[in-house]
Amino acid sequence: MRAFVEAWPEPEIVQRVVAQLPWRQNIALIERLDDQETRLWYAEQTIRNGWSQPILYMQIEYALRNLNKPIGIAEWETRLVEKIPDDLKGSLPTVEEIEAELGGIDADEME
Repeated sequence: MRAFVEAWPEPEIVQRVVAQLPWRQNIALIERLDDQETRLWYAEQTIRNGWSQPILYMQIEYALRNLNKPIGIAEWETRLVEKIPDDLKGSLPTVEEIEAELGGIDADEME
């Protein structure tokens, strides 16, 4: 109960959102999420989507699972450029040429 009061100090939030959740979902939110704003978002999504406690756990873990891993876009781009066949390399513009050409285009023109 102490953790619940510390997690949800404002009575308005408790009445508006948290009171609509079963106790097990509230425990899941308190145990898995440190930030009140994030807990509130998940509470609202749980109500909106009718998530059970296992689904709520899955949603939280899925969202936070690889949070600290880089996404690797630069590596993919590098591999793509390296894989261009030699006979095409001379006929395709370089990355620098494409960037230079796009740099002269107004953002409104691209839409």
